[in-house]
Amino acid sequence: VAPTGAIGPQPSVTPPEAGDQLRTFTTRIHARVWVVGAHGGSGESTMAQLLEGTETGHKWPDTTPAPAVLLTARTHARGLHAAQLAMRAWAAGQTPHIRLIGLVLVADAPGKLPRPLSDLAEVISGGVPHLWQIGWVDQYRLGIDPADPPRQVRKVLHEINTVLDNTQR
Repeated sequence: VAPTGAIGPQPSVTPPEAGDQLRTFTTRIHARVWVVGAHGGSGESTMAQLLEGTETGHKWPDTTPAPAVLLTARTHARGLHAAQLAMRAWAAGQTPHIRLIGLVLVADAPGKLPRPLSDLAEVISGGVPHLWQIGWVDQYRLGIDPADPPRQVRKVLHEINTVLDNTQR
């Protein structure tokens, strides 16, 4: 799966204000993938469970070796703006030494995104190595069964796992 956007920090990017940045936590725990929610309700817990990863409580993990990190956000305006702030912090080199593998945008409602939100999602896609989108999954409102994700989710999980496998070599 070839990268579709920026693959590392960019020296010309201005970081967000300190109050708009996600916090960092130091850990000695190693995880195959750390899932960082850009905001509350981002799908962080669901993605961590589906990928057998470790959720971070909306914080960047600081550990050695550089951890693989997947960012999550909802597709509503607040979620997309939170993702954009987190990506700016990463692009400006304000995060710990991490390997950002990409961003998963999780639908905030059934149906097609309104044009302003789909345009913002497209702009955001250039700021991360990979962008994946998961449409509305009604069954996740009732609980998650990681053993039987819907086809659209399986496709995203397969691509994320392929990227993880290729970055850990």
